[in-house]
Order: sequence, then structure tokens, then C-alpha cells
Amino acid sequence: MRIGFFDSGLGGLLVMEHCIKQKPHHEYVFLGDTKYLPYGPRSTEEIIEYSFPCITFLLEHQQCDLVIIACNTISVRAVKQFQEKYPQYRDMVIGIDIPTLSYLRNIDSEEVLTISTIQTKESGRYSSFSKEVIAMPGLVELIENSQKETAMHMCDDVLAHHHEIANLFLGCTHYLWLCDDLKEKYPDIHIIRQDEIVCELIPDIQKDKFNVEYFLTSHIDEYIKKYQKDFKLVFIPR
Repeated sequence: MRIGFFDSGLGGLLVMEHCIKQKPHHEYVFLGDTKYLPYGPRSTEEIIEYSFPCITFLLEHQQCDLVIIACNTISVRAVKQFQEKYPQYRDMVIGIDIPTLSYLRNIDSEEVLTISTIQTKESGRYSSFSKEVIAMPGLVELIENSQKETAMHMCDDVLAHHHEIANLFLGCTHYLWLCDDLKEKYPDIHIIRQDEIVCELIPDIQKDKFNVEYFLTSHIDEYIKKYQKDFKLVFIPR
């Protein structure tokens, strides 16, 4: 099975890497739209304009059997519109919010604090499943620039006012980069991770074939140096 993962940058890469470790017997393709990163502060119109060609690239040029939108912002603002415009791909494109909502339904919303991008918060997608959804503008940029200390300070400021929370839902896949540090600093809080949730969507098969490809729309040298992956630059007309 050939599976595509799409995000603006690091978040989707982290999700895919987790899936590769757990379900290695597939072909994986990552596309990061680093040219327009981050998507969180953008308008819905911009998100649709930038994301549609990327999803199409994975489906048509990379021949993916399944495309996982490993970005909450794109999932809540563009997946439904993409499926309506391209009904032939309806069952081949899954927003990360769908399996996440199924997971959250089994948890008392009063015990869940969600942190997310501005667009994800404003969509209201996770509001009914959380005591509160808090937007974290600027956190994605800090993570992309490897500024972990400052990024953790942002999380500390939020958690300082929510001592009673039992579950912290990372409502942006970029935030997975902070997961180990958050678990160490807040051992009594359960971290809800979307990489683990998404991995359950992928069938567990046994075969010899395995391949991984990485594509970016810009900043390729920076990402190769930072993450030691064989990223390839791709031009996607908008």
C-alpha cells in the first residue's frame, strides 16, 4: 500500500515517521508545503488554494492509495471542500481530525485541554470534546526553528492555569516535537498524540516491499541538514 502524508512541515513528518516504525511494510510518501508554512494563521481561502494542488500531487503524480492529511488546520478547513470538488478521491483522503474525534469521544471532555493553531480553534472542531481549546500562535514557528526552550515556556504558561487537567490534546501535529519534554515535566498529565491515533488507520501487513520518499516545496537544504532525510524539491503549480 502506498500512503501519502501531507502537512506544511515537521508535524506531518513526525506522524509519518511514527507510522513507519509501527507499520513498516508499506510505501510511504511525505509532502511538506514548506513554501507556505505555517498554515495555521492563514485564511480558509489560502489554505484551500495552497493545499489542493499538494493533495492532488500525492494522488495523481505519486499514485498514493491513501493520503493522510497530517495537519489539523488543513483537515478542518480544506478536506471536505477537496472531497466535494474531487468526489473520485473521497475515500482516498482522510483528515487527521476524523480518527481523532473518534478517539476523543471516549474521554470526558471536562478532563481534556486542547492546544492548537488559530484556524483549528476557530473551526470549533474540537470544542465539544475539550474543556477548553487554546490557540498557540507562533508555536509552530518556534518548533520549526528548533527553539524548544521558548516553545516549552509557551506550554508552561498555559498549563500553569490548568492544574486540574488530566489530558492534554496536542491539536497540531507540530506539537509532537515537544511530547517527550511535556511527558517528563508533567508526568500526571496524559498526552494525547495524533501520531498514535493515525497509526491505527494503517493496516498491519507483512511483506518485503518498503520505500520512503520525502518531498518539500522549498527550504530543502535547511531540512536536509536539520533532519538528515533525502528530501527532494518539487514544484507544485498553484
